[in-house]
Amino acid sequence: VGYGRSKIESDLYVRGLQQHGAPVYTTYPGSIMGPDDPGLSEAMAGLRVTLDDLCIITSAGIQIIDVRDLALAHLKLVERGGPPARYMMGGQFFRWPEFADILESLVGAPLRRVRAPKRALQLLGRVGDLVHRFKPFDTPVTYEAIWYATEWTPSDDSLVQKGLGIRYRDIRETLQNETGVAVGGGGNAIAQKVYAREIEDTLLNVTLDGVPQGGNVFHHQGRVLIDPTMMKRIEVDKGGTLA
Repeated sequence: VGYGRSKIESDLYVRGLQQHGAPVYTTYPGSIMGPDDPGLSEAMAGLRVTLDDLCIITSAGIQIIDVRDLALAHLKLVERGGPPARYMMGGQFFRWPEFADILESLVGAPLRRVRAPKRALQLLGRVGDLVHRFKPFDTPVTYEAIWYATEWTPSDDSLVQKGLGIRYRDIRETLQNETGVAVGGGGNAIAQKVYAREIEDTLLNVTLDGVPQGGNVFHHQGRVLIDPTMMKRIEVDKGGTLA
């Protein structure tokens, strides 16, 4: 598959540099999740589908690395220096039923679970790829995505955990902001934004007493300036698209 091939080609190039002594350190993360994702990465987009639409229960599972744990490992590697090295950092592995249980405990509501055999899902992915050739559209139903979801093999991260003293944080800490509504963006109130399942307020239809809140205070800063103590009730409605 294309994405996998591009990863292999890039890795082979970097390994060639490492063989010649280049001070390059490589980490191999799984699904990267965590707070303040400004671009809604592929892993976060998949989480939205699982929460809002459908939770597929099939073979294999998902391996999640918190972005803060990954960043800490990179920092430690830079500070330590030394010869080139490669580290597996897939993260914590959960089979799909176990992952669904964790999400349900966080959101306090049952997910729409559907059991499906991996062969049927992979066939669906191939059909999606075929249709996409004639009518391009944005969809998570691709053979590549489904292959990873149904055939994933957990990585052994013991080397990075022992060598760098990295201890992965609890998965519930990683997912707690991604499954609800949060405020982030910085310690200064003027920079703070509202996030609904990790989507910042500029991508949401935010209103105060029915008045749309458009634009930003300045550049990347927040746009909702109100004392939280003045709020009596907050409503979150799902619109025509994912929320």
